[in-house]
Amino acid sequence: IGRKATTAISEALAAFRTRASILGADELFVVATEPFRRARDQESVLRALRLPKLSAPIVLTHEEEGLLTVLGLHHGHDHSLPQLVVDIGGGSTEAVELHPGELPRAIGVSVGSARLMARVSYQDPPRPREWQELRRHAQIALADLTVADVHRLILVGGTATRLLKLVPATLISRTIEREDLAAMGERLVALTAKEVAERFAISQRRARLLPAGIAIVEALLQRTTAREVTVDRGGIREGLVVAVARAGDGWRDALPTLVMETRAGSSR
Repeated sequence: IGRKATTAISEALAAFRTRASILGADELFVVATEPFRRARDQESVLRALRLPKLSAPIVLTHEEEGLLTVLGLHHGHDHSLPQLVVDIGGGSTEAVELHPGELPRAIGVSVGSARLMARVSYQDPPRPREWQELRRHAQIALADLTVADVHRLILVGGTATRLLKLVPATLISRTIEREDLAAMGERLVALTAKEVAERFAISQRRARLLPAGIAIVEALLQRTTAREVTVDRGGIREGLVVAVARAGDGWRDALPTLVMETRAGSSR
C-alpha cells in the first residue's frame, strides 16, 4: 500500500467519519478488499488506520465479499431460479452461486478490470489484437469458475453500472442482451477513453477500464449457462449495513445464513 496511499486512506476515512457523524450514524465499520488481501504491508497499514470512533478495519475474504454483495442487492430477483451474482471490481472478481434451498457457494478470482488492463497494457482505444488478448486473459483468469446450471447472471459494481451508460436503453431495463454487449464493445473500439468520458458522463479513469470489464463479462457468459444478464445497483456497502443490523458483532459468521434467510423471505 505504501505510506503515501496509507495517509490518503486515513484522511478519507476521517472525512467519512465526520460526514457520517453529521448524518447521525452511531457505528462506523471499515472493511478492506483485494488490495489489502495482497498487500505485503497489510498489518502496519491496518494499525495506521485505527482511528477514533471507527471499527478496527477488517480484511474480507473473497467469500465474505461475495456474500455481502448478495445481501446488498437492491432490486427484486426471482429467487426460485438458480442465479450467479458477480461483482467485477478493479483488483478481483467475486462470484456467488445461488440455488433455491441451498447454502450459497462463493468464490473469488484475483483479477478485475484494473488488473486485467495492467496485464494486457492495451492502447486507447484497444487494437484488435489487444481485444483478443483481453479475452484470452479473462478466460484464463476465470478458468476455475465452475458453475452449475444458472438461469440469470446478476452483475454489480462500478464496471457493470458504467457499461449500461454505453447503451442508454439498458439503463432503463438494467438488462444486457448479447447485442447490447456487442454494441458496447463497438463503442469502445471506436472511441478513446476521453471521448467515452465526455459522451457518456463517465470518468476518464473508469472509461479506460471498460474494455477489460467487457472481456470479463464475455468470459463469464462463456463459463456459465446464464440466459439473462441484469445489473443491480446494490453491493458490498449496502450488504455490510444489512449484515451488521441483523447479526451485530457476529455478522461474519452469520453471512451464509443471512443470505439464505434473505432469499427465502423475499420469495414468499
